Amino acid sequence: MSARRQLGAAASPKISITEPIPEPLATASTCSVPASLSILQQSGGTRRQNWRLILRVFLPFTAAFFLSYLFRTINALISSELTSELALDAADLGFLTSVYFLTFAALQLPVGIWLDRYGPRRVQGALLLFAAAGAMLFSLSKGFAALVLGRALIGLGVAAAFTGGLKAIVLWFPKYRVTVMNGWMVMLGALGALSATSPAELLLDWSGGWRGLFAILAAATVASALTIWVVVPEATSAKPSSDQRPPSA
Repeated sequence: MSARRQLGAAASPKISITEPIPEPLATASTCSVPASLSILQQSGGTRRQNWRLILRVFLPFTAAFFLSYLFRTINALISSELTSELALDAADLGFLTSVYFLTFAALQLPVGIWLDRYGPRRVQGALLLFAAAGAMLFSLSKGFAALVLGRALIGLGVAAAFTGGLKAIVLWFPKYRVTVMNGWMVMLGALGALSATSPAELLLDWSGGWRGLFAILAAATVASALTIWVVVPEATSAKPSSDQRPPSA
């Protein structure tokens, strides 16, 4: 029996609860908690930063792009009223539609230079005021020449709507977010063409005709320009983009 007891004691040594933990294990356990907290804090800060960028950069420029699509296609809705009120024919309506694209296309190269030199906030905010002036002139027009000038100013004013938004996303969003934010901007902005159908028709009836509709669009364009001027940060405050994703919790 004594031999068995001695063998059992040797096989199962007593473990003292007061025995100190080996130093590597103690160091790992104490370091893992602060590291986890640091990752959580960094991840939460990244999410807050992303939401600030969406509210202060993405949405203002997307709204401007939305208006540019709406202006591009709105003539199809009001063509019958223009024809009856101002005695326009099909050729006049076609020219009214095309003059928007003429001024829009003519300004693309200068817009690229201005965006690189002055930043999207200044360029987009200033040009949208021309679009607002064109929309108001269009609503007050009594003849074909004023309609053409108003439509030309609208095309000039929204010439940076697309490229300005892309430039803003590249400046302020991290590189791994640029592609998806570009996709969201194009998708939401293209809804402007869809809104030029039944939604705009409801607004047309509510506002009392095409003149009231364009007055409302002029006010909305001014609001978009002021929002970009006030809310969007200056280009010099943009931080260099990073290729690294934020750590996951």
